[in-house]
Amino acid sequence: MNKYIIIAIFFVLTACSVGDDEKNQFVVLPITSVDIPTSFKKDSISNFVLRYKRPTDCHIFNGVYYEAVGNERHVGINAVRLLENNCQPENLTEFEVPLQFKPLETGVYVFKFITSIDATGTQTYQTNSILVE
Repeated sequence: MNKYIIIAIFFVLTACSVGDDEKNQFVVLPITSVDIPTSFKKDSISNFVLRYKRPTDCHIFNGVYYEAVGNERHVGINAVRLLENNCQPENLTEFEVPLQFKPLETGVYVFKFITSIDATGTQTYQTNSILVE
């Protein structure tokens, strides 16, 4: 009897799959434009407006891509691409997303906003250097 229970549990566990990984792909989308302050104050929150376009209606916003290394920041748009066959081109509508930044140190911060990504994954950037006082 125990053998049948173990076999049943094995089949249940192997039949279960995440599913979402097979139907989704996580991608970074470029930013089409950004409203960025010209200066920052230490320990003060500054607001940005990021704009982007979805390549298809199967791309869904999934947060802001934000990577910090020292005083350099790489910024893009995280998206989930649904791996569907009926995706329609959707590159006309521009979406806006807020981004808040609170510098903890004085000095120059360099923001690299991803503006394009080619087929090999190479990114190009709009670079803004901002002084934090």
